[in-house]
Amino acid sequence: MNKFYCANCGSEINDPRGVFMFRDNYLQIKFFDDNKSNRFCDETCACEALLGEFVERDEIPLDNDEDMDGDEDMDGKENTDADTV
Repeated sequence: MNKFYCANCGSEINDPRGVFMFRDNYLQIKFFDDNKSNRFCDETCACEALLGEFVERDEIPLDNDEDMDGDEDMDGKENTDADTV
């Protein structure tokens, strides 16, 4: 049986089910040099490899069309006084 190693931390992957990989074609072509660089022991190592991290709500960058005050309902409509019952 082949031995697989995590592209981020270098540890041997011993999970009998398989490895964590990114299946997106764009990432496979643009980011990973070969199949070995797209094998990870878990989601944490995969996120670290792509610089993924949790961002606190008050630090999330907004686009110009997004409401900065949080005055939108979950459906994206702005709350008004007429919306209250």
